[in-house]
Amino acid sequence: MLTIIVLWLVGLFVQLPPAWHVDAILPRWHGVVLALVCMLQFATSLLIERRYEGRMARHFYWVIWYPIAFWMLGMFTAVVAFPRTLLRRRRRAVWISPDRGATA
Repeated sequence: MLTIIVLWLVGLFVQLPPAWHVDAILPRWHGVVLALVCMLQFATSLLIERRYEGRMARHFYWVIWYPIAFWMLGMFTAVVAFPRTLLRRRRRAVWISPDRGATA
């Protein structure tokens, strides 16, 4: 995901080879269909929950941002964690279980 975003940004200023060119990062028709299905699922859950939580429907518009935030957080986590875990030369991690006072 980060690679696609970077290629798109670089492609705005530099001519890239056709295999590396990213036209747009905005979703096309398949992204709109995915968002529509997501909104239908959220609407269904709100209909089911309205008996217990009456004012949940006012949050319907903001619910679609959750998957985007989830994917972005996952992308940033992977980008930060990859170099820290695989590219550093350190000793292996060892789990030391804390003493819970149990005697054998």
